[in-house]
Amino acid sequence: MVRYKVVDGFRDDIERLFRSGDSAAVISRTLEEDYRTKISPATIQRRLRTWGLIRRTRTVSTEDLRTRIKELYFEESMSHEDMIEALRTEGFSIGGGGLRRLMSEMKLVRRTDSGPAKECQDAEIRAAIERELPLGVIQGYGRELLHSHFKLRHLNASRNRLYRVYRTICPDVVDRPYRKAKRKRSEHIAPGPNFAWSIDGHDDLRPYGIQIHAGIDVFSHHVVWLHVGLPNRTELTCLSQYLHTIGTLGFQPRTVRSDRGGDAVLLAARHYDLRKATQPELEFTQCYSLGTSTAHERIESWWGQFTCSALNRWTVSLDRTVLVRMLT
Repeated sequence: MVRYKVVDGFRDDIERLFRSGDSAAVISRTLEEDYRTKISPATIQRRLRTWGLIRRTRTVSTEDLRTRIKELYFEESMSHEDMIEALRTEGFSIGGGGLRRLMSEMKLVRRTDSGPAKECQDAEIRAAIERELPLGVIQGYGRELLHSHFKLRHLNASRNRLYRVYRTICPDVVDRPYRKAKRKRSEHIAPGPNFAWSIDGHDDLRPYGIQIHAGIDVFSHHVVWLHVGLPNRTELTCLSQYLHTIGTLGFQPRTVRSDRGGDAVLLAARHYDLRKATQPELEFTQCYSLGTSTAHERIESWWGQFTCSALNRWTVSLDRTVLVRMLT
C-alpha cells in the first residue's frame, strides 16, 4: 500500500521517537512539522505493531485519574490519543486499553446500540431536562446551545438524542419558529432608513409591574429605542421616550406606525404637530399609521425574537417566585 510505503520511508525517525517515549500523536505532529508529511496516529500505531515495537503501560486507576478523564471528555472533547498524551504529561500512568476500559466503566460512550441502554440514557436525559426547565434557562435553546449547556453539566448524550428528548418534552417551544415561518406576511416597503418607525409596548411583564416599550426602524430593523420601566402613565412615558430619541438623533421619521392602544395617543399627536410645523397642509394619515398589533409585523417579529431569546427565562422565574410567595 502506498501509505505504508510512505511510513516505511520514515521508519528510522519513527523508531527513534518511539524509543524516546513519544506517543503516536506526538510522532505524527513531529513528522508533519519536520517533513511536511501528514500521517495519522492510527497508521503509525499499526506500523509500530508490525515492526514489533509495542509499549505497554500499566494503568493505575485512581479517583484523580477518573475525575481528570471526565473533565477532558466533557470540557475539552479530546480524542483518545490526545487524552492519553495529556494524561501522561500530567503524570498519570495510563495506556490506550486502560483508558478505554475506564471510560467504559464510567459510561463515557456517546454511541449506544443496545435497546435497554438507549432507554436508560433517554430516561437520564429526560430527568436532566426536567430539572432544568423550572429554572427558566433552556427555554428556546436550539440544538447546539442545548448540547453545550448540558455538556458543561457532564450529561453524556449526543446532540441529536438530547434534542429529540427535549422536543418530546417541550414540543410547543421547539415547533414555534417553524409555525411562524409558515405564516404568510404582507409586504411592507420603506424607501430607506428612518422613513418609518414601528412602535409598540410589550405586556408580558405587566402583571409584575414592569412595562417595556420599543421602537424599530421598518427598513433596517434597527431598534431605535428600548425602555423598561414602571407602567405609570404609560402614554406620558411613551411620549417622553419618543421626544428624547428624536432630540438625541436630531431628526424624526416621516411616518410612525403603532396599534390603537392608549399609550400612543400623545405620541401620535406630538408627531403630527411636529410634522405640520414644516408641512402645514399635511394630513394625519400621511404621517401616522394606525392598525392592529398583528399588522405591525416589524415590531411584533422583534418582540417574538426578544421573548424566545431572553424574556422567557425571566417570566418563568417570576412565576415561580410569585407561586412560592403564595404558598408561604
